Amino acid sequence: SNEWIYSDTAIEVFVKWFLARYRLLLFRKLRLFEFKADRPNEKYFLYTLNMKHEWMIYSFAGKNLSYPLDTFRFISSTLPIGVKLYVKEHTAYFPQRPLSFYKELKNIPNVVLIDRRENTFSLIDKSEGVISIGGTVGWESFVFGKTVIALNETWYSGLPGVVRINGIDELLQYMEKYTP
Repeated sequence: SNEWIYSDTAIEVFVKWFLARYRLLLFRKLRLFEFKADRPNEKYFLYTLNMKHEWMIYSFAGKNLSYPLDTFRFISSTLPIGVKLYVKEHTAYFPQRPLSFYKELKNIPNVVLIDRRENTFSLIDKSEGVISIGGTVGWESFVFGKTVIALNETWYSGLPGVVRINGIDELLQYMEKYTP
């Protein structure tokens, strides 16, 4: 038979919906995210979070980049003085990550957690460049003429203006040459 089989019962769907709504209200109340992040004269690189379990990310990133918080610590440790890392949540994935993830992310030095409703194109345009492990934002940044730092192999990593980085040493060397 060609019938569609939905694995969750109606009550399971309702519980997931209810928990997502509860998290959304909780996150708004805690004010973890920066909205209207337009800070004149602030230098930053943009990193947009991917959806969890996106096949493309894990198939190319390898074991070194599979845990996002370690990736952000890795990037933050290489940034020049005075340069921030703006991290924006994936619009469609919010509020699926646990509160502890956002709290830990917010405690990483030089990291600013950006609200998912912030205009991505505006953030790209005002950024120094985009750091990506393979998301669409890398392609969008290329189209904007911004530098793209690809932390793994992507379909656009061979394009001019896309810098392919293979590890913390290469990122550190790149950032040492970077002048804000």
